[in-house]
Amino acid sequence: MTPTQAPASGTPLTFSRWVAETIVRWRIIATVMALTFGVAVLAVVLIPPVYRSRTSFVPNISANSKLSAGMA
Repeated sequence: MTPTQAPASGTPLTFSRWVAETIVRWRIIATVMALTFGVAVLAVVLIPPVYRSRTSFVPNISANSKLSAGMA
């Protein structure tokens, strides 16, 4: 099956046919969109936000990092 052919018939799938099939199934599409939106709203309301931050400081100590006597 190529992307330009309809799965059930041998006629090619055109943009206008795709739009027509989408319009025919508008109730299913609207239902799925509404359910997805509802689940997203519930997740935003029910799941508390968690903010975490972690930091660390590691000094770089080496013999060459000391200032020379002339710079002090």
